[in-house]
Amino acid sequence: MWDTEVDLVCIGAGIGGLANAIATVDGGADVIVADPTPDLGRVASSVATHGRVGAARGWLQHDGVDVDTDDFFSAVAEGLDPLARRADASRVPTRVARAWSAGERSVEPFVGATIRAWDAQCLGSPYGMLYSTVFGWQRTRMRSSDGESIEVMPIGEMDWHDGLDEHDLLDWMGGQARERDVEVLAASTLQRLVFEDGLIVGVVLDTPDGPYAVRAHRGVTLSPRDHQPAAGGRLTDPSPGDRKQVCLVGRAASRFGRVELVTIAAPTAVAEPVCTASGRQLRGNLRESRQVPSDAWRCGKVHGHTTFGQ
Repeated sequence: MWDTEVDLVCIGAGIGGLANAIATVDGGADVIVADPTPDLGRVASSVATHGRVGAARGWLQHDGVDVDTDDFFSAVAEGLDPLARRADASRVPTRVARAWSAGERSVEPFVGATIRAWDAQCLGSPYGMLYSTVFGWQRTRMRSSDGESIEVMPIGEMDWHDGLDEHDLLDWMGGQARERDVEVLAASTLQRLVFEDGLIVGVVLDTPDGPYAVRAHRGVTLSPRDHQPAAGGRLTDPSPGDRKQVCLVGRAASRFGRVELVTIAAPTAVAEPVCTASGRQLRGNLRESRQVPSDAWRCGKVHGHTTFGQ
């Protein structure tokens, strides 16, 4: 049934699709990118991309007639409102983040409303993407400057300064993809997703030579498809800027992610919790606490009440 097999299929050769392809190749896996335009040198209008982003289903557009594929997109986008986005959504997202510090809580609380807000943000962004599985398989946990726990996959770094915009990021991304010989199928669109036992295992593409079935061992990603990298370089300004990491950023338990510019901050020490009554440091985990003799954890009077056993 399959014409070829790869680790990842990227639908859309814009910023998100190329970023996923680069991360996949850097991870030692193989990838195919489906590009709907016949000419990779063309720079599509940002108006078209922003129009798709603002549609009822964001950029999750499917022009085929496959019912299962359409039902999947509808289920993923259900309850999300990509129209409720800020006016500056077209700007390249940036954030400051640091590595996860030793001693931090390893399991973050799951907050469904927060995840859905992130999903809507990605669906309402020209830098967003959707994974057929939970975000990423080679990712690093980091803490954003606003306290948010994020999953990050760096794909490179670039100088960024005032005056650069999404087109410059596209040019940089296109150059990185060419350096890695990323395989791109021109004039190819998604005909349908292929399901086995309820899981997405591949895609069928409409190509100039007819249907082309691709099995994906690690999943399928979809992203806005209207932007294309320019044939020539726009990054001609030699002036230095802030060195930023170009990253795929996601959230635990979410299928959505987006491309962001991340400034890596120095790690901060995590203070051990202290018992306010005695001034003693508390143990880092429950197992250690249980191994301490019973009188070692008593902290005297707490909030006016005697401790247990007194």
